[in-house]
Amino acid sequence: MDKLFTRVSERATGAFLVEWQWLPHGAAQPTVGSLSFEVDAYHKDDRGALAELKGLYYLLEHKHVHGERRLGNGVKLCVSSGAIRKALAKNALKKTMSGKTDKAAVANAATFLATKYFEATVEVARWPEMTPKSVVPCEEVEDLGRQFDRITIDCPLLGESVSLSRHAMHRYVARIDQKRDKLDESDLSSVADARWTAAWRWFARIFPNPSLVRAELLPKVKAKFEAKYGKDCHYLHFQDAGVLLVVRRDSVGLIVATVIRLSPYEPLIVLPDYMVGQGLVKGHLHLSRK
Repeated sequence: MDKLFTRVSERATGAFLVEWQWLPHGAAQPTVGSLSFEVDAYHKDDRGALAELKGLYYLLEHKHVHGERRLGNGVKLCVSSGAIRKALAKNALKKTMSGKTDKAAVANAATFLATKYFEATVEVARWPEMTPKSVVPCEEVEDLGRQFDRITIDCPLLGESVSLSRHAMHRYVARIDQKRDKLDESDLSSVADARWTAAWRWFARIFPNPSLVRAELLPKVKAKFEAKYGKDCHYLHFQDAGVLLVVRRDSVGLIVATVIRLSPYEPLIVLPDYMVGQGLVKGHLHLSRK
């Protein structure tokens, strides 16, 4: 596996320094570098772990040390903070979506690794002492503010970018990828990590797809959904796969709350009317159980 080592320290100035080493599989010498930035005083606890996560976000999302358009496949993240490893414990994520940490801020900041980079292996490792192949000068990057970094996907239909919640990723893998029902959709411990990578790529494909359209909920369904997800939601129907996405707005922006597989026996959305012989039939009626 390709390995990305990180460790963090706090400078006398109060800024944090995240050192990193990128060691591709089979290479004897790493590329090394460091990042410097400040952490907002709002974050009083676990500042080192949050700084390390900020560094990982920059290295993967902006610097692309692991390669362009690559997700977590074949990548091992060798971190210095045990809280990060606990937040990304795979078996717990597959069962509860929340890892094993009780540190809410760390879990929140690690969401990008628990979604887009789910397939990456995360472990606590010693800092290796190796002669570098090349050294990247220390980079001054954007400070960590009160809000944690979130990865988004452009959605032309809504005119905004949307992010993916852990819950939405989990529900896609269970309901769409694995075609599970409500009785066995929670525990995904037997599902391969690669299915989360496939899930992210699916979302990245469908948001700009013209087959993604706005959906109107049936009246009785709308009342139920508004009670559960709130009134400020968008309902998107991906017709090619028979999937309904619930997109809500939180304090940061739009986020996919959940994914629902449309069933022919439980109509949820209004569909176009269609002709049967000489008669016009309401579109959603063909979804009803005979």
